[in-house]
Amino acid sequence: MLKEDVLSFVVYMLMVAVAAIVGFAVISPVFRNISTINGWNVTVYLLVALIIAAILEIILFELAHIIGAKIGGYEILSINFIGFCFYKAYNESKKKYTWKFKFPKGFNGLTGETIITPKSEKSNPTYFVLSPLVMYAIEVALLIFAYTFITKPSSGQNPLDFIKYFQLLVVTIGGMLFLYNYFPAKLDCLTDGYRLVLLNKKVNIEAYNVLLKIEGDEFLGKTENEYKTFKEITDFTAQVNLQSVRNYIKNDKYENAQKLIEGIIVPESKITFETKVISKVYQLNIALMNGTDDDAKKVYDEMDDKEKDYLKSEFTMLTIRTAILYYGIIEKSESECENQLHNVKKALNKELELNRKSEEVLLRKSIDILNKRNSDMKVTY
Repeated sequence: MLKEDVLSFVVYMLMVAVAAIVGFAVISPVFRNISTINGWNVTVYLLVALIIAAILEIILFELAHIIGAKIGGYEILSINFIGFCFYKAYNESKKKYTWKFKFPKGFNGLTGETIITPKSEKSNPTYFVLSPLVMYAIEVALLIFAYTFITKPSSGQNPLDFIKYFQLLVVTIGGMLFLYNYFPAKLDCLTDGYRLVLLNKKVNIEAYNVLLKIEGDEFLGKTENEYKTFKEITDFTAQVNLQSVRNYIKNDKYENAQKLIEGIIVPESKITFETKVISKVYQLNIALMNGTDDDAKKVYDEMDDKEKDYLKSEFTMLTIRTAILYYGIIEKSESECENQLHNVKKALNKELELNRKSEEVLLRKSIDILNKRNSDMKVTY
């Protein structure tokens, strides 16, 4: 199990704990001796209020991101509320980008996702990252206000009780989302807490804007773009450089991609195992796509057992594309190629939606290269 999967499970348990504590320690004693609230059955009220509070909190959460993005100088490309997605797409008849609606297969967030792209190099992501925190602080302030001024004991017939208890539910759900969203580590979805960890260096802020620009262009279907790369290698700038490596591979610029990789895989680089092994897989991929088998063998032989196991069994689109080329061209193992291709659907589902189409294109391109260079195989997808 990956580290982020373990952390995600822990955070989910903490969220359940928050709900349980508030439920048993605060909500349950309040409603124990009340049969109705303003004419509503307590059970019905709680169920309806809980659903409405959850929907409201999700909307407010993404609304905060939108406000923060606007203040920070970003363009909004897509807004997703639990699968209801409004996004920008090019309208051929109007010759401009217009808003459309769809139900996407997934999104990179717990309850929603706002995709943005910088308008300039001066765009500041701090507002985008901290805006949900400010929104939650306002919600807590409203709860304190409600409990300060709505204090008269009642049997549930005071009309203000409806608002008071509803605000408690809103803050409880908000607290659960807050706990997940600002957990300071990488989880199974991209969170603001992880963004805050990344943005602790000036170079990472600059790199983050480059990453948003790359992802924004991918989202809008723009191609043949050159992006700024970084000589100062942190784990995050390395990841951003790898996005440019991927872009170079898409456009058959293998020499440019190789030079970027060589700047990442150096002894003094302070990068995580995951970033390092992904860089090596990219290096292997470049050699195989470019037809330099001797270089590919050298890269593979220099990988340690853990890195080779990552290539063989991690099943991302990158590892699958690279593995079928290596096992098909170098080791000529048809069974291993079939095993890799068997996991494509699962790997595609793990990709960001904006990357899935281009990843399928790269996979088909890899298969074409394999079939041309090993005529004994007829791999299909």
